[in-house]
Amino acid sequence: VSFTTDEDIPEGLNSPNLVVLDSRRVLVQWSPPTFPNGVITSYTILFSLSTETTLTTAGSVNATVMEFTVSGLSPATEYQFYITATNRAGSLTSNASVNSTLFDVPEGISPPSISIATAASLSVVWQMPTSPNGDIINYKLLIDQVEVFQGLQLLTTVTGLQPFTSYNLRVQACTIIGCGTSDSTQTITLEATPEGIINLTLISRTSTTLTIRISPISKPN
Repeated sequence: VSFTTDEDIPEGLNSPNLVVLDSRRVLVQWSPPTFPNGVITSYTILFSLSTETTLTTAGSVNATVMEFTVSGLSPATEYQFYITATNRAGSLTSNASVNSTLFDVPEGISPPSISIATAASLSVVWQMPTSPNGDIINYKLLIDQVEVFQGLQLLTTVTGLQPFTSYNLRVQACTIIGCGTSDSTQTITLEATPEGIINLTLISRTSTTLTIRISPISKPN
């Protein structure tokens, strides 16, 4: 006499292996359960932030597939991943495997603002990026594409500028991967007292009049 017992829920499903591909993708790999207790029909890949308990389904594959790439993740973020094995009797979910995505270039960098302007200097402030995508290692301030500041402060004063002159300012935020750049802020320094010599040239004269040419001052400011 021969007979087949009914299927039961799978047992012995190990947590998946994780391969971090880049800042937004993780390759999830797994092995079949030690005791399938029936015919495995599919695997489901689940994930969440490591600080959360609500799981998101990344996808499902048939029983012959043993890996899946989860994409659309956030850079420099720790996630936990699970595998669920399913047969006709039910499903078993593995324990979690935890890993972090790689750093990336910062995003969401607002243009710098001018807090104080004089004829020869600008006090400039800026904000942290909304998506730092890792640890910020420094900020850079560019004026007309020339770097004038590098550091971790969120403000600086730039001196030695020309009066009544237009400047374009951008700020960069940098991780170990690289720097993200803001849109530009355009500003004009204040006017200052004119500088230089006014040259007067006598053109003609009569007994009652003088005609004089006045050359423009060299630095009107």
